[in-house]
Amino acid sequence: MRKPIPHYLVALLVTLSLLVAGVSCQGAAPEAPKEVPKETPKKTYTLNVASAYGKDSIYNEALFHLIDTVNANCKTDDGNIEMNWVGGPETFKATDLPDVTKAGSVDYFYGFPGYYVGMVPEYNLVGIPYAWNFDNAEAIWNEGIGTMMDEASQRAGLKMVRFSAVIPFYFFMTKPFDKLADFQGKKLRVPGGLFSYLPAHMGATSVKLASAEVYMGMKTGTIDGGLQPLGSYTDYSYWEVAPYVFDYPVLVGGSGCEWMSLKKFNSLPVSLQTKLLEIASDDIGWSVDWWERKAGEWIGIMKEHGSQFVSLSAEDKAEMQSIILKLKDKVAEDLPEKSAQAFKIYDKYAK
Repeated sequence: MRKPIPHYLVALLVTLSLLVAGVSCQGAAPEAPKEVPKETPKKTYTLNVASAYGKDSIYNEALFHLIDTVNANCKTDDGNIEMNWVGGPETFKATDLPDVTKAGSVDYFYGFPGYYVGMVPEYNLVGIPYAWNFDNAEAIWNEGIGTMMDEASQRAGLKMVRFSAVIPFYFFMTKPFDKLADFQGKKLRVPGGLFSYLPAHMGATSVKLASAEVYMGMKTGTIDGGLQPLGSYTDYSYWEVAPYVFDYPVLVGGSGCEWMSLKKFNSLPVSLQTKLLEIASDDIGWSVDWWERKAGEWIGIMKEHGSQFVSLSAEDKAEMQSIILKLKDKVAEDLPEKSAQAFKIYDKYAK
């Protein structure tokens, strides 16, 4: 039978156990919290945006839609792009936008390619209204016209980002007409670029007038009518002086384009270059749909205010089509090599 452990040994063992536990506890002191590295904020790349049209102009609708889309979504691990509106023609003349963009006063702008054909003759390739329609505009652009425009733009120090307008133009006159021959001898105000050649082929005369002077010009008889986008016709209430409208839309798919400084574009991280172009391309469909809906609205407004859409005979419409194709001949004369490439694309989609 074991002898019981003496009390003084039990007490000694308890004391030693407590001393050891104390040492262990001191050694298990909690570690100091580790410092969490601060995340470096991603860089914001600002693009200052201008337009050939005033801020409230309907022609900026697609541009502002893109600005909102880019500001919300153009983000990568390299940073984000923020587009910032800086003004319309009250800030920079429409014809000066390429130069002020290359100089760095603006990074991105929207305008009418016809304004800049003196700088880049290839811009006339998008102004031929014989193949474009709302259904095929995006396909024509992506088939190769957009690449041709971009290559020509880059030689001028610009990056063409996209087209964003499909605008139907209509002829209208102050006096009634019922055949194409009624345009002969008339004085017509038409936009610049290729459109300036149309009146002569119709037996009419082209008259230069600022948009704001067209209404009074028709009222006073300085001109007999003109060719304008539906938006301009409704904005200026032309139905009051020129209610007779030729029901033959002269539709141009590249009538509004957006450019960026090539230097600024190349300074962006590649990931943001790619993201910006992807967003801009995806947004083209929205723009085309918007212009088509708007054209229908404008025609409705015109009819409500007394505009009379005059439909000519099939023979006259065929003649009008042949007149428009003469613009194709003009481009072929000025740009023989480039036009041949463009016409292959247009001919594929022409109806």
